[in-house]
Amino acid sequence: MRRALPLLVLLLVFAGGLPAAAEDWNDAKSAFKKALRSEDWKTRATAFGELAYYDGTKAVQEILKVLAKEKNEAVALAAVKALAAFVTDEAKAELEKQLKTSKGQKRLYIMLVLEQQPGNHGSSIMMEFLAGEKDLALKCQAALVLANRQVKAALPYFYNMCFHKDWHVRSAGARALEIMAGKKPEKPTDPKEKPKPWVPEWYPKDKVVGVLIDAFEQADGAERRAMLSALERVTKQQFGWDVPAWRALQKGTPVEKIKRKPKHPPYFFGVPVWGKRVAIVTTINHRISEPHNYTDKKRLQELCEVPGARSVAWPKIKTNRHFMMKHMIRTVLDMESGTKFNVYLAGQKVESLFPKLVSANRSTKNTVSEELEEVKSDAGNDAYTSLMEALDLGGSKDSAAWSKGPDEILYVSCAIPWLAEVTDQQVIGASVGLKARRRMVPIVAVGVGEHPYELMELMAELTGGLYRSLER
Repeated sequence: MRRALPLLVLLLVFAGGLPAAAEDWNDAKSAFKKALRSEDWKTRATAFGELAYYDGTKAVQEILKVLAKEKNEAVALAAVKALAAFVTDEAKAELEKQLKTSKGQKRLYIMLVLEQQPGNHGSSIMMEFLAGEKDLALKCQAALVLANRQVKAALPYFYNMCFHKDWHVRSAGARALEIMAGKKPEKPTDPKEKPKPWVPEWYPKDKVVGVLIDAFEQADGAERRAMLSALERVTKQQFGWDVPAWRALQKGTPVEKIKRKPKHPPYFFGVPVWGKRVAIVTTINHRISEPHNYTDKKRLQELCEVPGARSVAWPKIKTNRHFMMKHMIRTVLDMESGTKFNVYLAGQKVESLFPKLVSANRSTKNTVSEELEEVKSDAGNDAYTSLMEALDLGGSKDSAAWSKGPDEILYVSCAIPWLAEVTDQQVIGASVGLKARRRMVPIVAVGVGEHPYELMELMAELTGGLYRSLER
């Protein structure tokens, strides 16, 4: 289910307020440019409020000029949110015009704007992107935008994408089918009120379920997360990695009569790990040495459960270090042959246990067990560098990362970013999240104790990943 971006981003957009109606365009533009000259990114983010009253061609042009040059992704997201609030035909026409000619990151920003705007402007162009086979990254982004707009003509493309040779495309197809189903309807507050349909009446539920089950049965990597999430959203059921159970549901077998015998992947703090090239990132800040918050014995036992297998050894878990490291060791020990991984330790400096992705075998698993059991804490917590290095594991360029980089990032932290060049949670979340979105890499973020929830929530939102809070 899509979630709104953190409230702070929304507040930053309009913190400057609307200019008075009598203030002319030149004054507003001058105030806009003045705010953009600030070295403080939060001040630059408020600049877009200066143009919010002038919903039209000129304002779109000015904001897009900034987007083409702005290096701070948190400011860029504020610009995107400001543009998404424009509603005039002139503004929408200008966005469509710029979509035709833009490239790279600027084009992605425009697509993010269109993803959040009502209307059909730009959809025909994105249908062309969706039909293309040369630029798969663009194809994936177009699928997400069209799905958010619930463009029914895109459905056949989404079906085919679920069986594409490229895992990124398969994942995008499944995510698009889930997004098309819309947000989960809320329960009526009035008992006399009729509940809203679980999926829209026009939504081809039977067709979608059949496609997703077939695709899930054939899948073997990170795309399974998106496929299973879509199945659960559409059917309102949870059978996990149990294709026969899903088949029985498809055939109309009553849920209570379906025999369950799920297989299990490795788990990361209770979250399934589906990737074949996995990067694990953890803080080693001094806060890992503090006692954990799970003082209730039953709660600790519950958090150490591993579906379908023995639990993480919990009796000797006293600190955040014990809890976090034992879970990560268990994740690696349970990885199947053929899986590749690396582990990043975020202190004041960032270290990886291996120089590259390595195969999950007895030797590498032993190395992880030995290193994490004895890991030393550090004062710093360079979340930005560690997450960026994890994303660039297969190469710093998007083209290299697309073919050789990780297909899943697992991130756990019990401390806010500290003693590092970049420590602002919104900046880290935007920078890492947008980069991961371009590469279609989902980020699973687990917060232990008092953790950087703004950072984790934003990354999960942008990447189609998952944020799990284990604060208590």
